[in-house]
Amino acid sequence: MYDLHLTYDEWVKEKIEREYNIQTELLPFGFDDAAISDEDLDALDEVNAVCFLGNPDKYRATIIQKLVDQQIEVHLYGNDWQKFVNHRCAIIHQPVYGQDFYKTLRKYRVQLNIMRAHNLNSHNMRSIEIPGAGGVMLAPKTADHLSFFELGEEIFIYEDTENLINETQRLLNQDKSALEQIRKSARAKVLKEFTYKVQTKRILSIVNGA
Repeated sequence: MYDLHLTYDEWVKEKIEREYNIQTELLPFGFDDAAISDEDLDALDEVNAVCFLGNPDKYRATIIQKLVDQQIEVHLYGNDWQKFVNHRCAIIHQPVYGQDFYKTLRKYRVQLNIMRAHNLNSHNMRSIEIPGAGGVMLAPKTADHLSFFELGEEIFIYEDTENLINETQRLLNQDKSALEQIRKSARAKVLKEFTYKVQTKRILSIVNGA
């Protein structure tokens, strides 16, 4: 029914092209560059803890449980986390929206990204939103994360649970000033390549060239 499909996932792109022989192009998730200013983000005091912003499920809770079992403080923002994790190191908050959402992404020392089963090798909204807000993202090792960002300069990655714990502890013990350039570089990358304005230009370029 369609002449062109757009998807954020390389695997979906290949599947559509292989099974339906329809032109398909990649379009990563975007970032709202007008959502919050540099001044508002830079004015935040850092919280030296891990944060995960999203609703719980069993898979996510398993990862969080591994961290808190190591006495790592994790702040959880979402609905009903108390039904999944019960530990003194798990600090549970209500969901946040608007500017509070971006401020929460920014202010924690480590902002954890956890992929769902359907996109384990691609990226999700947090992959763009966290660095876009100047957050220090610790994300799974995926093809998209490796392609979009410079490791150790814009984001950090983990490969398994043991590696996640080690990376988390390392970042929590790192000097605050050492991460300031990471925050600046991450936000600069997103504002240059992943805003909705940039994505709109990508769509127009694809459509005009189709």
